[in-house]
Amino acid sequence: TAVFSGIPDFLAVGKEGDAFQTPLTPATAQAIADQLNCSLPTPQMVDAIFRAAALKLVPSPQPP
Repeated sequence: TAVFSGIPDFLAVGKEGDAFQTPLTPATAQAIADQLNCSLPTPQMVDAIFRAAALKLVPSPQPP
């Protein structure tokens, strides 16, 4: 059995209450994960997170 925790795909900058959220490119997300000794989720992990989510939003991909 494995347990993992996931966080949203954005970075909150600032203090709680006045922070803003900014989306991350894959390269930026990987660079931050490398600096923090973390790893990004695999497709299987993403699917498991989606299945376990209480609230499921319809995907809305955005073009580059």
